[in-house]
Amino acid sequence: MFPILLSFILLFIAAPHAYAAVLYLDPAESTYNLRDTFIQEIKLDTQGEYINAVEVHIEYPEDLLEIRDFAKANSVLTLWAQEPEYGDGKLSFIGGVPAGYQGSDEVLGKIVFLVKSKRVDDISAEGATAEIKFGGGNLALLNDGEGTEARLETRNALVSISPRFSTQL
Repeated sequence: MFPILLSFILLFIAAPHAYAAVLYLDPAESTYNLRDTFIQEIKLDTQGEYINAVEVHIEYPEDLLEIRDFAKANSVLTLWAQEPEYGDGKLSFIGGVPAGYQGSDEVLGKIVFLVKSKRVDDISAEGATAEIKFGGGNLALLNDGEGTEARLETRNALVSISPRFSTQL
């Protein structure tokens, strides 16, 4: 029994780690008032892989949130095969880095959201929660000359909405 157990332990230690690039929204959790404007960053952690292209699809509750702008400034992406398009509760874009990119916490883009001002009666005393999530079809391609699809993990964000109105103008 011991030799079998030892074999399994050595197999797991010697096995190469299967890394997955992580596409995530930052901050992961936040709280805002009605009429607040806030920035949600889309970031990529390549987990040691060299990535040269991404396709991103995000969904958000359009009854609670409205995209006011998408900022590409300071993005690690330098080529845009599909410019950011948004509306109807969806955002999508395709971008790339010609020589490939390896790193963590790099910004792909910044979404400027507005918490829609609704009647206070429409939101309970506890407020509401809006999930900003990755839809289907997200891709990260390796910089391997063959366009190999990288393993990709996605992490969504939750926005708590207070029933109070913001004092922002």
